[in-house]
Amino acid sequence: MAMQRSPLGLTSILSCILFLVSFSAHAERRPQKFLASTRNAALGGTCIGMPDDAAASWCNPAGLSRVPRDELSVSSTGVSHAHLRIDSPLLGNSLDADMNQAFTASAISVEELLGGHVAIVMVTPGEQGFRFVRDIESAGAAERRIRGDRTDSILYVGGAYGRSVAENLDLGMGLYYTYRSVRSVGSDYQRFANARPEGLVALERTLFDSREIHGAQVAAGLLFKPREAPWELRFGLYARASTELAASGSRDIEELRGVGDGSQTLYQRTFTTQSARRSDAVDTSVGAGLSARPERRWTVGIDGTLHSTFGASRPDESAEPIADLSIGAEYLALDALPLMAGLFSSWSDEASGGEFRPDLWDRVGLSFGGVALNARSSFGCALRFVWLEGEGAAAMGEEAPQRYRGSGYEVSLIFGGSYYL
Repeated sequence: MAMQRSPLGLTSILSCILFLVSFSAHAERRPQKFLASTRNAALGGTCIGMPDDAAASWCNPAGLSRVPRDELSVSSTGVSHAHLRIDSPLLGNSLDADMNQAFTASAISVEELLGGHVAIVMVTPGEQGFRFVRDIESAGAAERRIRGDRTDSILYVGGAYGRSVAENLDLGMGLYYTYRSVRSVGSDYQRFANARPEGLVALERTLFDSREIHGAQVAAGLLFKPREAPWELRFGLYARASTELAASGSRDIEELRGVGDGSQTLYQRTFTTQSARRSDAVDTSVGAGLSARPERRWTVGIDGTLHSTFGASRPDESAEPIADLSIGAEYLALDALPLMAGLFSSWSDEASGGEFRPDLWDRVGLSFGGVALNARSSFGCALRFVWLEGEGAAAMGEEAPQRYRGSGYEVSLIFGGSYYL
């Protein structure tokens, strides 16, 4: 066992704590697709080449010029549940963690301005997080318990503008402010069957991670419709860059050591603190999309996006690119009832190596939903299923890196509607 190799015969921090640290520190590494409308969610996020509603303000602002009328769009991820499983030799068996999120609301107001359309965007997620307490078997320990508790919330506020610059060409851009708050606690408690060197009979290590991050994002988009093209072909391009403006907070590690002679136990507490600092890295996304209408009631589209990081200098930052691919189809079942479905996937080379990074796990999913329309409003809902898988390695103190493997699934229900002004 790994615990027999260290000077005290103990691991530094168990995999649950590494899991908490890596996920809370890097959850923004994979660019957020907050699915600005139920239509966008049902299409699997396919939007760059078919930005036909308020979701264009996020995925391709050039599409705002094609929004047929002013509207106020509100959507919410009503329920999101993720189940993650972590396998590690240190655990002896699997560790399960559940993550839940409710009412991640987004509001988008689209109005005509200067020959185009301007959109005001606000996304106010509720807390997303997980909590677990687990007793595990460990060689030499009479009792061992690991605990994890994490919450994460992100706020987006910004605006986008799109307009036609030619009969078959639309351009757009957007600017957004982001605020993110992360709170996490992870602990590993052990009581030993036999006293260790220096009379050590119990040890608990706890990690507290608290940080607030302010950032900015800028986006630009293009939508081109070739003249006399078959099937009403449209081609979209999209680019986004984001960076941190300021960061505050700290990462604290507390160690509680119990030393005794069998009749009584004395506890010694030590505390170390690392201050959070702003990252100089710039995250970029570049994507392309194509849509077509082969038949009056059918619209299909495909998107591809590449996410990269430039200027990564800290050890906990990654420069490995992430690729996204999505395919969506929309069918007008009735004149006022379009139905949508989508397939999507995401993968990265780092999902099979390096530090344990759940945000870089490979994923594949499907979605479906519909929208009911009338003269003044619309209402829709969508359901998404995602499968995740990845692995990595992390060094613990002076010990050799330990392998980790993770898998899981996520289920989300998205609903919302629009009021036409």
